[in-house]
Amino acid sequence: MERAETDQRDPSLGHPDLKSGLPTARDDRFYMNTKKSETTKKEVTRRQFEGEVVSVVENKTIHVLVKTKKMHPKYKKQYLTHKKYAVHDEANTAKVGDVVLFQECRPISKTKKNRLIKVIK
Repeated sequence: MERAETDQRDPSLGHPDLKSGLPTARDDRFYMNTKKSETTKKEVTRRQFEGEVVSVVENKTIHVLVKTKKMHPKYKKQYLTHKKYAVHDEANTAKVGDVVLFQECRPISKTKKNRLIKVIK
């Protein structure tokens, strides 16, 4: 019965789920498809990681192990996680065991989406 009433509503009242009838400025789902000007350059923030080199078998590619500490949301216990990244090393400067700093970049290959910034140790 309620569905029939909402279908007969005046479309100028706005979305039927909202109490006020019109979307508010804080309601993001109504403003997701807004276009931004193409003339303004958007600043891209790229994540940076620090990890240990575990493999240098391939040419211009190193594999870096990044260890992070996370906290369980319910039990509040800290635990270690790790992930291996394929990193582009243009000059082949990193050796196994080095600690390196790298950041995200455009895809270089199927697995490489990170670029070496510097060798720390």
